Amino acid sequence: MQTLPNRTINIAGKQVSLPLRQGYQYLLGTLLALTVLYPLQDEFEGGRLTLGIILTVVMVTAVVSVARKRYQFIVSLLLAIAFIAMRNAAMPDNTGGVAIAGALAGSLFFFYVGVILLFSIFEKRDRVDPDLIYGAISVYLLVGFAFAYLCLSLETAGPGAFANILDRTGESNDMLPGFVYYSFVTLTTLGFGDVVPVTRPGEVLAYVEAIAGQLYLTVLVARLVGIHLSQQNSSGN
Repeated sequence: MQTLPNRTINIAGKQVSLPLRQGYQYLLGTLLALTVLYPLQDEFEGGRLTLGIILTVVMVTAVVSVARKRYQFIVSLLLAIAFIAMRNAAMPDNTGGVAIAGALAGSLFFFYVGVILLFSIFEKRDRVDPDLIYGAISVYLLVGFAFAYLCLSLETAGPGAFANILDRTGESNDMLPGFVYYSFVTLTTLGFGDVVPVTRPGEVLAYVEAIAGQLYLTVLVARLVGIHLSQQNSSGN
């Protein structure tokens, strides 16, 4: 069985070795947990605390998993720290400039990590392995969360940008679970229509996310098929 090479990153002048396979596996696991628990945070006691812990674990895992260069590690870490700090400062009202900045920082973090991971996936590879699959699914989930925070920042800056979103706000006065739901429904082009954008910026975000979701799946499948065919040809020779 082929073993994937470790990655090394220079932190404070020291070369740190990170196992690539484990990083993507853990990243996917924490992202899946976050996806399931976000809408349920008000459904059980201690839900917000549990969610906050999982969100922190997701960000730490993402930084460690995808940062291949020192500047990538520093940028992703700073975005994670800024997001967590402003997210906590905006509680419990989740309104005002701090809340907007926190949502934008969260969106930038997920987009930045997703882009780094995407380039890693589409690098020259000679085989389809679990590491590639873990990373590909993680990118899809990262995009969904990035758009959710982007929509949250738009609604916070201009209340009423999305119709019916307040109906999905629970006791925590947090609109994010509703936007996580809306984002993944849009990304997968299900479009139930219970939450809808009613402003031009919101409409632009909706169709851009839908296009991005479909393009990603199309290009990803083509890439995986190409690698698989190349792998078969190499085995045949």
